[in-house]
Amino acid sequence: MGLRQGSVRHYGLNGDVNSVLLMADIILYGSAQEVQGFPPLLIRAMTFEIPVIAPDFPVLKKYVSLL
Repeated sequence: MGLRQGSVRHYGLNGDVNSVLLMADIILYGSAQEVQGFPPLLIRAMTFEIPVIAPDFPVLKKYVSLL
């Protein structure tokens, strides 16, 4: 994809999520299965006004505008 080494990182939700979100330029949300409710991580990211890329699930489309 042409990204520099170390520019993409994976963080689990075991630590201080807010600190990780504050460092992020964008959130890439992936899920192998369709989610039932709106993921709390995406709510936090949107609270910090961080752009989110997420799958095309109905529960997400209800609240996230598609570009």
